[in-house]
Amino acid sequence: MPRVNFKATAAEFTLLPNSNYPVRIESVEFTKSQAGNDMLNMTYVLFSAGEFDGRKLFDRLSLLPQAGWKLKNVLEAAQVVHSAIPGAGKGEFDIDFDTDDCIGHEIVVNVGQETYQTKQLDANGQPKMAIRNVVNGYQSVA
Repeated sequence: MPRVNFKATAAEFTLLPNSNYPVRIESVEFTKSQAGNDMLNMTYVLFSAGEFDGRKLFDRLSLLPQAGWKLKNVLEAAQVVHSAIPGAGKGEFDIDFDTDDCIGHEIVVNVGQETYQTKQLDANGQPKMAIRNVVNGYQSVA
Protein backbone atom coordinates (compact mmCIF):
# COMPACT_ATOMS: atom_id res chain seq x y z
CA MET A 1 0.00 0.00 0.00
CA PRO A 2 1.52 3.38 -1.00
CA ARG A 3 2.13 5.98 1.70
CA VAL A 4 1.30 9.66 1.32
CA ASN A 5 2.99 12.42 3.29
CA PHE A 6 0.30 15.12 3.56
CA LYS A 7 2.67 17.60 5.19
CA ALA A 8 4.91 17.45 2.13
CA THR A 9 2.01 17.94 -0.29
CA ALA A 10 0.09 20.61 1.64
CA ALA A 11 0.23 23.97 -0.13
CA GLU A 12 0.33 27.19 1.85
CA PHE A 13 -3.05 28.90 1.46
CA THR A 14 -3.02 32.65 0.88
CA LEU A 15 -6.08 34.81 1.45
CA LEU A 16 -7.20 37.10 -1.34
CA PRO A 17 -6.68 40.76 -0.45
CA ASN A 18 -9.84 42.84 0.02
CA SER A 19 -10.75 44.01 -3.47
CA ASN A 20 -13.06 43.55 -6.47
CA TYR A 21 -12.31 40.54 -8.68
CA PRO A 22 -13.72 39.42 -12.03
CA VAL A 23 -14.99 35.84 -11.75
CA ARG A 24 -16.68 33.23 -13.90
CA ILE A 25 -19.43 31.14 -12.30
CA GLU A 26 -18.16 27.56 -12.43
CA SER A 27 -20.87 25.70 -10.52
CA VAL A 28 -24.11 26.15 -8.59
CA GLU A 29 -25.28 23.35 -6.31
CA PHE A 30 -28.35 23.00 -4.10
CA THR A 31 -27.50 21.91 -0.56
CA LYS A 32 -28.63 22.31 3.05
CA SER A 33 -27.10 24.50 5.74
CA GLN A 34 -26.08 23.02 9.09
CA ALA A 35 -29.45 24.24 10.38
CA GLY A 36 -31.22 22.29 7.61
CA ASN A 37 -32.18 25.31 5.47
CA ASP A 38 -32.00 25.25 1.68
CA MET A 39 -29.05 27.06 0.18
CA LEU A 40 -26.89 27.32 -2.94
CA ASN A 41 -23.15 26.71 -2.97
CA MET A 42 -21.58 28.75 -5.76
CA THR A 43 -18.05 28.29 -7.04
CA TYR A 44 -16.35 31.12 -8.92
CA VAL A 45 -13.05 31.10 -10.81
CA LEU A 46 -11.03 34.31 -10.89
CA PHE A 47 -9.78 35.62 -14.24
CA SER A 48 -7.89 38.77 -15.24
CA ALA A 49 -6.76 38.87 -11.62
CA GLY A 50 -2.98 38.67 -12.12
CA GLU A 51 -1.34 36.24 -9.73
CA PHE A 52 -4.79 35.03 -8.61
CA ASP A 53 -5.94 33.89 -12.09
CA GLY A 54 -7.57 30.46 -11.90
CA ARG A 55 -8.08 30.66 -8.14
CA LYS A 56 -11.46 29.44 -6.88
CA LEU A 57 -13.73 31.36 -4.56
CA PHE A 58 -16.72 29.87 -2.76
CA ASP A 59 -19.99 31.56 -1.83
CA ARG A 60 -23.04 30.33 0.07
CA LEU A 61 -26.43 31.82 -0.68
CA SER A 62 -29.28 31.15 1.73
CA LEU A 63 -32.62 30.38 0.12
CA LEU A 64 -34.58 31.67 3.11
CA PRO A 65 -37.12 34.30 1.98
CA GLN A 66 -35.45 37.15 3.89
CA ALA A 67 -32.13 36.45 2.09
CA GLY A 68 -33.59 36.58 -1.42
CA TRP A 69 -31.99 39.96 -2.08
CA LYS A 70 -28.52 38.40 -2.23
CA LEU A 71 -29.48 35.77 -4.83
CA LYS A 72 -31.34 38.45 -6.80
CA ASN A 73 -28.16 40.60 -6.81
CA VAL A 74 -26.05 37.71 -8.13
CA LEU A 75 -28.54 36.89 -10.91
CA GLU A 76 -28.82 40.54 -11.95
CA ALA A 77 -25.04 41.02 -11.99
CA ALA A 78 -24.64 37.86 -14.10
CA GLN A 79 -27.54 38.90 -16.34
CA VAL A 80 -29.19 35.50 -15.83
CA VAL A 81 -32.81 35.34 -16.93
CA HIS A 82 -35.01 35.14 -13.83
CA SER A 83 -38.18 36.47 -12.28
CA ALA A 84 -38.07 38.05 -8.84
CA ILE A 85 -41.35 38.91 -7.14
CA PRO A 86 -40.95 40.93 -3.93
CA GLY A 87 -42.32 39.27 -0.79
CA ALA A 88 -44.02 40.76 2.24
CA GLY A 89 -40.86 41.23 4.34
CA LYS A 90 -37.71 43.24 3.81
CA GLY A 91 -35.34 41.46 1.40
CA GLU A 92 -37.90 38.76 0.59
CA PHE A 93 -38.20 37.61 -3.02
CA ASP A 94 -39.79 34.66 -4.77
CA ILE A 95 -37.15 33.92 -7.41
CA ASP A 96 -37.54 31.62 -10.39
CA PHE A 97 -34.47 30.68 -12.46
CA ASP A 98 -32.50 27.70 -13.75
CA THR A 99 -29.18 27.14 -11.95
CA ASP A 100 -27.65 25.78 -15.17
CA ASP A 101 -28.21 29.21 -16.75
CA CYS A 102 -25.66 30.68 -14.31
CA ILE A 103 -22.73 28.53 -15.41
CA GLY A 104 -20.11 30.43 -17.40
CA HIS A 105 -21.50 33.90 -16.66
CA GLU A 106 -19.00 36.53 -15.56
CA ILE A 107 -19.47 38.98 -12.71
CA VAL A 108 -17.32 41.11 -10.42
CA VAL A 109 -17.35 40.15 -6.74
CA ASN A 110 -16.28 42.30 -3.82
CA VAL A 111 -14.12 40.12 -1.58
CA GLY A 112 -13.41 40.79 2.06
CA GLN A 113 -12.11 38.82 5.01
CA GLU A 114 -13.80 37.65 8.19
CA THR A 115 -12.66 35.97 11.38
CA TYR A 116 -14.46 32.80 12.43
CA GLN A 117 -14.26 30.05 15.04
CA THR A 118 -12.92 26.72 13.82
CA LYS A 119 -13.92 23.34 15.22
CA GLN A 120 -10.35 22.85 16.49
CA LEU A 121 -9.47 23.68 20.08
CA ASP A 122 -6.39 25.49 21.32
CA ALA A 123 -4.25 24.43 24.33
CA ASN A 124 -6.79 26.05 26.71
CA GLY A 125 -9.72 24.14 25.20
CA GLN A 126 -11.06 27.23 23.42
CA PRO A 127 -12.04 27.21 19.73
CA LYS A 128 -9.21 28.36 17.48
CA MET A 129 -9.85 31.43 15.35
CA ALA A 130 -9.09 31.68 11.64
CA ILE A 131 -9.61 34.11 8.77
CA ARG A 132 -11.39 33.36 5.50
CA ASN A 133 -12.46 35.24 2.40
CA VAL A 134 -16.10 36.21 2.01
CA VAL A 135 -18.04 37.69 -0.90
CA ASN A 136 -19.61 40.99 0.15
CA GLY A 137 -21.16 42.18 -3.11
CA TYR A 138 -21.79 41.59 -6.79
CA GLN A 139 -21.77 43.74 -9.91
CA SER A 140 -21.85 43.29 -13.66
CA VAL A 141 -18.65 43.06 -15.64
CA ALA A 142 -18.71 46.52 -17.24
